[in-house]
Amino acid sequence: MVICAACKKAEAEIRLDYAKRSLCRDCFTLFFERKVRNAVLKYHMFSVKDKVAVAVSGGKDSGALLAVLKRLFPRVEMVAVHLNLGIEGYSDGCEEIAKKIAKAYDIELIVCNLRKAYGFSISDFRKTRFSRKICASCGVVKRYLLNKTALEVDATKLATGHNLDDFVGVLFNHYVHGDVEQLKRLLPVNVSHNPKMVTRIKPLCEMTEKETRYYADCMGLPYKSHACPFVHQRRLEKRQRLLDKLSEVMPNFRHVFFKSHVKRLQPALQVEEEAVSVRECTRCGMPTSGEVCSFCKIVSTLTKRKRLEKF
Repeated sequence: MVICAACKKAEAEIRLDYAKRSLCRDCFTLFFERKVRNAVLKYHMFSVKDKVAVAVSGGKDSGALLAVLKRLFPRVEMVAVHLNLGIEGYSDGCEEIAKKIAKAYDIELIVCNLRKAYGFSISDFRKTRFSRKICASCGVVKRYLLNKTALEVDATKLATGHNLDDFVGVLFNHYVHGDVEQLKRLLPVNVSHNPKMVTRIKPLCEMTEKETRYYADCMGLPYKSHACPFVHQRRLEKRQRLLDKLSEVMPNFRHVFFKSHVKRLQPALQVEEEAVSVRECTRCGMPTSGEVCSFCKIVSTLTKRKRLEKF
């Protein structure tokens, strides 16, 4: 039996190779919450003056995020936001999970139903030119609706459940392809100076996927165990295997890569940054770099198709 490295009494249940420690359930919970608290404070994510909208998808990461923030910062006003994207056999189950978690932590839940609000769902993308890039289009929809909903409830911060594995996976991909513009935006906190854009924060940015899943299990949180049916699982698994191989040689690879980007490379990238002209979308009035925002372009494409189908 392996004894917990922290309390020296209970049996260890989780091994953290990067930290060279094995912890019991109670000590791991304290460890996880301490790291999240430190990340929130270190990156100045929010204060008691803020109203935080927490995006809750029904997955383990967002559920763990809502639970840990409520436990750590009970004095901060919070509201949970869930997007029902209308994906058959998936979205309704996610909404039920979001409702259960919000109720368990006594937090108001705002549900935005894509089909009810805009007349289409993510599943409708299969019949359009977006069919080969459903995930990218879905990302546009989610970012738009989360920001819009956060604005409607007067939230000053929008928290998402992106963990360290998510962060490093995207980071690695952008470096491989030399996407400097995206690298500039990849931060634990994306501060907004536009009144129509809510500052986005990632409180789980230093927690691994394994840690987040175990914390959700420790808290007894319900969550969707299978991925969205539209996710390109093979591509993600291939990248994940590559990063896992690097972590076998260097257990703290993800942590080092993340911190190097945030502390050293990000400041250098920002030096070259030029002010981007931001205007209001001519259709919805939300911020965009062009005449019409990406969300409205998607809505327009789907609306035109529905009109044609009626003939």
